[in-house]
Amino acid sequence: MGFDGSIPGAARLHLVDGVALLRPEEQVFTAMLTGFANQQLARNLARTTVEGRERTRSRRSPRT
Repeated sequence: MGFDGSIPGAARLHLVDGVALLRPEEQVFTAMLTGFANQQLARNLARTTVEGRERTRSRRSPRT
């Protein structure tokens, strides 16, 4: 770890004011599903379990 608390090779997040999302509903929904998958993997669930649940959610996702 560096003196400023950064980890070598890690990317930083830069947020810019005034930038609009192109498809906000779709992007938020995708981010939500990614978060759900990450939570399940953090609980040491099998990747096949997580992928099966993702397939179930994608079948029920709102279509635009």
